[in-house]
Amino acid sequence: MQERLKPREYQKEGEKIVIKILTDRIRGKVRETTGNYESGILIEMATGSGKTFLTGEIMNHILKLRNKARNNPSLRGIFPERFNVVILTNRIDGLEQFRDDLVEGRNGKSPIIEEQFLKNISKNTFHSKADDLDGFIQDKYDELEKDERSKDNFYFSTFQTAELKKLADKLENIDMIIIDEAHNVGEEGTYQKVIDDLIKKGRNGVSPVIYAVTATPDNKTKKIFGESSFEYGLSKYLASEYSPKVKYNITIGSSVTVDEIKSIEKMLQEATSLEDIKEKRKFVSELEKKFNGILERIPSIRHLCQDILSKIKTENKEIEKTIIFASSIEEADEIAENLNKQTGKEVALSYHSKNERIQALEELKKGNIKIIVSVDKLNESVDLPTISNVIFYRMTDSPKIYFQQLGRGLRGKGELKYYDYVGVLKNIQWVGNIYEEYKEELEKNKEKKPKENLKKNNFNSKKTDKSHLDTELDEEENFSLSGSVFNTSEVSIGLYNLANKIVNLKEEVDKPTKLEIISYFRGNRTEEEWQKLSENEKNEVINHWFNMKNKEKDNIEINGCKLTEITRIMNARYYDKNGNRVNPIDNKIAWVKFLNTIFGVNLEIEKLSKEEIIFYFRGNRTEEEWQRLSENKKNEIINNWLNMTNRKRNDIIINGAKLSEIASILNANYYDEEGNKVNPVDNKIAWIKLLNTIFGVNLEIEKLSKEEIIFYFRGNRTEEEWQRLSENKKNEIINNWLNMTNRKRNDIIINGAKLSEIANIMDANCYDEKGNKLHPNRYKEGWIKLLDTIFGNDFQIAINKK
Repeated sequence: MQERLKPREYQKEGEKIVIKILTDRIRGKVRETTGNYESGILIEMATGSGKTFLTGEIMNHILKLRNKARNNPSLRGIFPERFNVVILTNRIDGLEQFRDDLVEGRNGKSPIIEEQFLKNISKNTFHSKADDLDGFIQDKYDELEKDERSKDNFYFSTFQTAELKKLADKLENIDMIIIDEAHNVGEEGTYQKVIDDLIKKGRNGVSPVIYAVTATPDNKTKKIFGESSFEYGLSKYLASEYSPKVKYNITIGSSVTVDEIKSIEKMLQEATSLEDIKEKRKFVSELEKKFNGILERIPSIRHLCQDILSKIKTENKEIEKTIIFASSIEEADEIAENLNKQTGKEVALSYHSKNERIQALEELKKGNIKIIVSVDKLNESVDLPTISNVIFYRMTDSPKIYFQQLGRGLRGKGELKYYDYVGVLKNIQWVGNIYEEYKEELEKNKEKKPKENLKKNNFNSKKTDKSHLDTELDEEENFSLSGSVFNTSEVSIGLYNLANKIVNLKEEVDKPTKLEIISYFRGNRTEEEWQKLSENEKNEVINHWFNMKNKEKDNIEINGCKLTEITRIMNARYYDKNGNRVNPIDNKIAWVKFLNTIFGVNLEIEKLSKEEIIFYFRGNRTEEEWQRLSENKKNEIINNWLNMTNRKRNDIIINGAKLSEIASILNANYYDEEGNKVNPVDNKIAWIKLLNTIFGVNLEIEKLSKEEIIFYFRGNRTEEEWQRLSENKKNEIINNWLNMTNRKRNDIIINGAKLSEIANIMDANCYDEKGNKLHPNRYKEGWIKLLDTIFGNDFQIAINKK
């Protein structure tokens, strides 16, 4: 019998958070998000902590709720009859692993999707391979009934295949998009286009939930998908009972002396005191070279391989399973060749293609080889067998690449050793920062649990920096830093502190100064060159920036700093009336304030005019150009606006004014029956009123009929189907509605109409003796009158008797 995994405590916590967001979304509730997608959910989980398992458990929970909804009239119509999910990632091998884990089972473990749901997944789904889109489980499910109408669909695809095969054109009613390795999604390009195309295929015009998961989100990832809804990062994982015991060893620096450290400290003080920024940057660059230069490194590949073999052999002289990251293909091949030559047998393989990767991993699993050498093909989407050693011989400036490579091997148990033969400033700082965060997590764990129940530490280390590592826990640690850079000697403490100080200073001096920013916006002109320009020439430069499009503003970058950071340096940030910082990329007022600061002028933003709004909605056409269009063309343009999704409406900005402000300028505000202004972003009636005002037309929203309401409350049954039910079954359905809580009633929406509007359509409004309307979502009397009208019963008698 295959083993079925049970969720860990942190996975249960993540599941609870995500299910709340998902069910709110399915019920039509919109939540605030900082990302590009209002339906986006970002999950950050360390490699090895069970990202795929959490995803599967979430699917089990959703499908369980859906099944419950089929038998519960109050939920029917909220949860879809069949659930359509698209699963995307960037690499085919990672996608196949994801698929196998969810629906097939792997490595002696059951599929994460439970059997009761698995058998209800349609065989008519897309395969993950680009050349076979006929169905990934057809052999296993050949015995299933031919009627697929009520089955769930799980579509597995790489982004590349989804674009190549135009997956979005083949699908409808998508409920959820799952994106694995979400850090690979950029703001432009194929991946973004695939997501945008799929979002348009949501059920009933509602954007599907986007569930994005990664171990290494960066600012770009969070801009797209929003801040992490659930975070269980590397430091938390290392401090848990589930992580392997990790030892991180910096293999350099053993010959460094205290005098050398003092010499660099003196240079650091000199660099800090310099005022000229160019001189300061030059000095810091020399300082970095000096620091890296004093660290003794392996002189050749031959010596490197000798040192590696001395570290990865057991007491019995057996070579442990190891992966090595090299800087280039040539270097990887040379390392593998040297290792094989020095051992006298083939113990190592280097690989650089997908087929070579599959073969190498298979040989490693079987134990035919012990070492794999690669450049970047092992960074992600590869489920490695249990690894004992990870070796860095590749320098990188990218924290994303570093942490992805660091995550290799964390799926196993036992002991995992890292040997860092690079040991440059950033590596030392990165791993040191992880260690600090790890220690903080241990302290939090100590507060949560009695000391006797505290898990032995996962990332063990001798003390490094007295300022923040001065408390030792009694337990044996689970994550340790060792080597000459990380020990209690005066030299190692000096090296680690120096690395932090130099990196921090480098980040500081690399930022642009106010003068450099002003020069950039002046067209890289000095103050003297700018003053020589005529007023017309100056105005031409300023107007160029003033009229810049949002997309172009988003591309502004000076010394690695984007516009939001540049405004901070210039003290030119703009805040709205609620005290929220406004981004100058998409807000004209904030942009104008920034330009005023840069150029020392007093530009004013013109009030958006009605003519400009109409011009925009007509596709940037003047009155004359609009009148020349045929009626068919005009109607096509109007219908495109009419059918626009909520998310797209939310993106409409004209000169910094969003849709609610545009409606005010046009005197096209719509108010509900209680006098509250309704936002045209998320209300169809308000949106149609705005379009009617802009185009001078009389569009009407299709009115919800009484028949549709009755059909919904009967559990989507026709009159004929309803009459065939027994009296007991009818009463059971009616009583479920009768006993529904206020909160659940408030979630009822039929074709965009909420309960108060439904009562209006049914002529079922209830009033108290003073003539006040008793809304059915808040008052039992109003709710009972609505049910009386729908089902033709008389519940009021029972209420009066009570």
